[in-house]
Amino acid sequence: MDFNRVIDRKGTGCYKWDYLTQFFGDDTILPMTVADMDFAVPEPIVQALQDRLAHPVFGYTGQQPSYWEAIAQWMEERHGWPIPTDWLIDIPGVIPAMHFCIQAFTQPDDKVLVQTPVYDPFFQAIQRNGRSLAISQLVYQNGRYLMDWEDLERQFRGGVKMMILCSPHNPVGRVWAREELTRLITLAEQYGVWLISDEIHHDIVFPGHNHHILGKVADGYDRIVTLTSPAKTFNIQGLQCAAVILPDEAHRKAFKAQKFKAGLYLSNTLSMIAYEAAYRHGGPWVDALVEYLDGNRQYLREAFAESDAIDLIYPDGTYVAWLDCRPMQLDSLALKDYFVQEAKVGLNKGVVYGQDGDGFMRINFALPRPQLKEAVEQIRIAAEKTM
Repeated sequence: MDFNRVIDRKGTGCYKWDYLTQFFGDDTILPMTVADMDFAVPEPIVQALQDRLAHPVFGYTGQQPSYWEAIAQWMEERHGWPIPTDWLIDIPGVIPAMHFCIQAFTQPDDKVLVQTPVYDPFFQAIQRNGRSLAISQLVYQNGRYLMDWEDLERQFRGGVKMMILCSPHNPVGRVWAREELTRLITLAEQYGVWLISDEIHHDIVFPGHNHHILGKVADGYDRIVTLTSPAKTFNIQGLQCAAVILPDEAHRKAFKAQKFKAGLYLSNTLSMIAYEAAYRHGGPWVDALVEYLDGNRQYLREAFAESDAIDLIYPDGTYVAWLDCRPMQLDSLALKDYFVQEAKVGLNKGVVYGQDGDGFMRINFALPRPQLKEAVEQIRIAAEKTM
């Protein structure tokens, strides 16, 4: 659990370190972009994979009962939601699951709503499946983002068929309160709107906040799909694993029909091994991780507290933070180039997450603290030069 250990990821095909540094045009750039962590995964995952690799055959493999039980056990012990294992559907990633939800539960040209600024693959999932993109902008008020209830009801009443919720929210870091989720469910039930809840960051929640699984809060409303994964929690995104939680049998059949239409039947052998090991043995590591990330979060707040150029939207959860750089009076593209050239740091352009993200930047703070401190100091100095 040495989170201060700096691990060289270059030369491993790493998207963040190998491909994005090429994109930035400078291999000395510190990429704080793609939302994976620069930490070693828990030892039990490595050991479980090594044990399986000792067997020389890697043929077609089905899920063992213990695999499903590990997922259900994690949901009950960590999130207080006891679920039957037959509610679970295995899928190679939350984003593919989102595509299949759109295909299964909406029709071409139906309106599917997202709340911006939001993780950009949400837009792509809607548009690539021939649905109409509806946008409800979150309200930025006193350094915090809130749902626009009046706009949501107007759009639901206007024919929205599905909403994709980001919970916890990427990139603004909100962990939605139970009261907010209850109000959203009530509104969706009133207008018959499907709620697809991307909860991939649900284990990364900081003191003072509690994550509430939408499906658990639902209390009988059956047009809710919960998408979850150990990927962000345990830094195993490259293994492509996720689970769909669907209580209703008919809805599960509809979802599986889309999955099978895409030719997805069996799962990756090593993904299942890693998934089960993570959920069975990774709890203490996650607790230590969240404590360390909270220290990084607090450092960010202190570092930008006196800045006239950058305001930090202090995240409730996730390991990405949203930076309000509008005082610098540069648009997102210019900000990206400026930080690369002046601070030697790569950040995500805010406008990628919606037009209301222009002038903002997303920073990934899941890296060793010595690196974080060096990078943030470079960002702070570069930003002040524009004032």
